[in-house]
This record gives sequence, C-alpha cells and structure tokens, in this order.
Amino acid sequence: MADQATESAIDQFEYILSVKVVVCKQHQYGLRDLKRHLLEHHSFSRELCDAVVVRYAGLDIVRLEDASLPTDRVEPFDCLQEPQPAFRCGGWEGQRCSFISINWRAMSRHCNQHGWRSSTKEREHWSQVAVQSFCPTSQLPQWFVVDVGTDSDSETDSIDAAQSVDPTQQQAIMQGFCRLDDRRKEELEIVDAAPATDVTGWWKKTGWVEHLEGSNKQHLAHAARLPGKDKAGMKRVGVLVEMLVEDSVKGLMLLLPELRRWLRSAKMAEVDPRPMGRLQNKDSQDRYATYVKRLVCYALRVLESVDGWQPVDAESNAEGEGDWLDGDEVVIVDADQTSEEPDPMADAR
Repeated sequence: MADQATESAIDQFEYILSVKVVVCKQHQYGLRDLKRHLLEHHSFSRELCDAVVVRYAGLDIVRLEDASLPTDRVEPFDCLQEPQPAFRCGGWEGQRCSFISINWRAMSRHCNQHGWRSSTKEREHWSQVAVQSFCPTSQLPQWFVVDVGTDSDSETDSIDAAQSVDPTQQQAIMQGFCRLDDRRKEELEIVDAAPATDVTGWWKKTGWVEHLEGSNKQHLAHAARLPGKDKAGMKRVGVLVEMLVEDSVKGLMLLLPELRRWLRSAKMAEVDPRPMGRLQNKDSQDRYATYVKRLVCYALRVLESVDGWQPVDAESNAEGEGDWLDGDEVVIVDADQTSEEPDPMADAR
C-alpha cells in the first residue's frame, strides 16, 4: 500500500522534457519550487513529499522564466489548463513577431508600434489562435500556440470558417469562449508567486509573497478592510493602532540622534546622513497608520477564522465574557502611569 501511495503521489506531477519544467496535474501549471508547492498546496505526509522531491531531484529543471517554449504550433498539453483564445501578431515587413496576447486591445497597441494602421484592405494585423502557458497567473504568462483544430492564421480563413459553421455551432463556440474568458478573469484574481515589482529585502524578510501565493485578491481585500460594521472590539483595535503609531513617532525624539540615523538607513553597515523623525506631512503619517491598521485587521480576521481557535484567557472566556473582540471597553493608559495601573492591552490579549 505504501508503494501504491507513493506512485499515486508521484503521478500527480509530470516532467515536460522538451521544456524542462515540472507541472502539477491537479493545479495545472508549472512549478517554481516543487518542495514548497507540496508543503503549501498538498496534504501529503512528509514521507510522500520527500518521495516526490527525490523522484524529480535528478532531472534537469529550469526556472519558468527561462523555459524554452515551443515556437511552432504544438499539440495541447493535457497537464495544463485548457487552451484559451488569444491573438498573435502578424509581424512586419517580412519579419515574424512572437508577441501573443489574450487581450485584443493590447494586441492592437502592439501592432501600432510596428507602424501598422487599420485599413479597408487589412482590418486586423493579427490572427486568432489558441494558447496555453506554464504559468497563466503570472504578470508575463509566456503564451505559446497550440493546435486545437479551430483557430486560423489569416483573416480570410477566419471568415470562411465562420461562414461554414451553422448558427447552432457558432453559439456553442461562443459559449465556450465565454467560459474560457470567465475562467481567465478568475485566474487574474489569484495572487502570483512572483510580484512584478518590489522584490527587495522587505518581501524576503516578511515572506508575504509565499504566504499570499494562490490567494484570491478580492478575499484578501475583504479580510484587510478597515473596521466598519465589525464588532466593537475591532474598531477599538483600530483606535489603538493609531495611538500606537503616534506614540512611536513621539518616542523617536527620545532616542539618540545616532540611533535614529541607523533606524533611517536602508543599509546594514552604513548610517543615513539624516536621523529618522516625524514626517512633515501629517496626511502621510495617517496613510501609513492606515496600512498598519489594515494589516492588524487582516491578521485578527484570519486568526478568528482558524478552526478551534480560543482566546488566550480561556478561563475568563468560559465564564461568559465572550469573544475578546466584543468584550468590555479597553482602558487606555498613559506611559507615565505606574505598572500597577490597568494593562492597556489586556483585552487585546
């Protein structure tokens, strides 16, 4: 049974020799990191994960961005998502162009860069094709053309094909294209593993890219929304965050200038010429405080959604005080008060 389970786990992945990429058949896209993908998107045991990694460890695997994609039309890959309609540039002055897009407006802008303009003789300077990608949710999905037996390479062929199809078939084709378009829109809502910009130390330190990979952008925005019709506790948390930011800014002036120069520096071994201080524009501080508030709201809502989660003070919760986000009013304490005063974060804990 163990060998059967191992083979079943390994069979959920496929190595494409011509491209040198490992594809997950369940999720239908190429993998940047097989081990991380197994841990975050599959419920295999550690032994099965290790067996899959070992199986593909000796193969020549390249980064998705460096994969040598097919240049000619090929048969669709069954392990990838179904082919979807796209447009391919017709080239210019006898030169073939490899630009492909699923958005005809983007294709039109691209063709205009060649110096082409629509005319009665040539309304469109592109052909309709079917495409696939090893990373369709990426900012640069790198499409390649596949043969599905329905696309064409010229406007004349497209017209002849359309005239030879009866209305019922045309309706079925249009419905298929609409379903593919809806699926594409859903895919665009998924956070990609590699952001288009800002891949600096901050992203590496926080690990947000890996944490949010595969998440739905609309769901994330809802979880990170500012307190509105939430419980009263969530609104109090927002007030506390604003107070915390303001107190932190005030506390900067209590630090030595040299320490504030280190805090301002973005380099590990070099101080900044100017020390960190309060922003001149109060609106900027409010905006940054809002970012922190949304981050805290996101973390608390995710925490509440975890099955089996209980407040830290389980004993008091069992006595009927209820969720800590809906408890009594939080007592705010000045920093000058003694340690015997009420703890300002007692309810939050």
